Amino acid sequence: MADQYDLFGGINIRKKVGIYSIAHSSTKSLYIGQSNDIEQRINRHKKELKQSIHPNKNLQKLWNDCGDKEFEFLLLEELNETKSPLETQRWLAEREKYWINKFRNSNDIKTLNITDGEIVKTSDAIVEFKRERNEDEIRKENNRKNYDLKIKEERRDINFRLIEIEKLLNELRSNRKLHSPKLKSVYAELSEYKNQLEKLQKKHSGFFGFFNGKIDINEVAHLKSLIDKLTIEYDSICIPILDEIISLEIERDQLKNSKKKLHSSKQSDYYDKLRNRYDVASYRIKKKKDDFY
Repeated sequence: MADQYDLFGGINIRKKVGIYSIAHSSTKSLYIGQSNDIEQRINRHKKELKQSIHPNKNLQKLWNDCGDKEFEFLLLEELNETKSPLETQRWLAEREKYWINKFRNSNDIKTLNITDGEIVKTSDAIVEFKRERNEDEIRKENNRKNYDLKIKEERRDINFRLIEIEKLLNELRSNRKLHSPKLKSVYAELSEYKNQLEKLQKKHSGFFGFFNGKIDINEVAHLKSLIDKLTIEYDSICIPILDEIISLEIERDQLKNSKKKLHSSKQSDYYDKLRNRYDVASYRIKKKKDDFY
C-alpha cells in the first residue's frame, strides 16, 4: 500500500490541526479523523486500540486480527491559516467529510469510518457559537422591526390614498354635469330619436314591410344624423368623468389587494406555520441539522 502513502503525501505526523488517516497496508483499509492536535489524537487512538476499547469496532477488529505493525498514521490535510475556534471546527468537519467520501468512492481502498464526519463541539467553539447565535438573533430582530416598520408605513400610505380616492369618487359621482338639466334633456332627446329609428325599422322590415313598403332612406339618414350628433354631445360631457371614475375604481381595487398581501413578521410566521402544518412532504424529508454548521 506504499502507493497509497504517496497519495496521502507521506508527511510525518506532528502537532498539527487538520485531517489524518490510520491506514492498514495489506488490507488497504483506512480510518479518517480530524483533530485540533493530531499528535495527541493519534496517541489516544493507539492507547484505545491497545486496550481494545476503541469506539470504531471495524478499526479495533482489524487491529486485533493483524496487530500494530502494518498500521501507518498519516496527515492528509493541514489547516495552514488562522481561524477562530468555531470556524476551525467547521473547517475540520467539512474536510473530514470530503476525505471520507473521496476514499469511499475508491475501488482500491476500504473506508472504516461509520459516519460521514461530524463537527466537534469544543468549549471555545461553543462559546463562539453562542455569541454568534446571539448576534444573529439580534440582527434578525432588528430586521423584523425594520420590516414591520416598512409594512406599517406602506399600509398607512395605502389607507391615505384609499380615503383620497373615495373622496374623489364621491365628488365625481355628484358632479353637477352628470345631473344637469341640459344632460338630462340631451339624454331624453337621444332616447326619443333612437326609439323613432327602431320603430321605423321595425315598421318596414319582415312581415310588416310587406304591407308598409320600403323604408324611407332619407328619413333613416336624418334620424341617424341626429342620434350621432346627440351622442357626441352626451359623450363629451359624460365620458371624461366616467373614465376618471373607472380609473379611480381600478386603482382602489388594486390598492386593496396590495394591502391584503402586506403581512407583518408575526403574520408571516403564522402563515408559514399553517403551510408547513399541511405540507406532509416537508415532514417526511425533515432532517435534523447540527446548529454549528
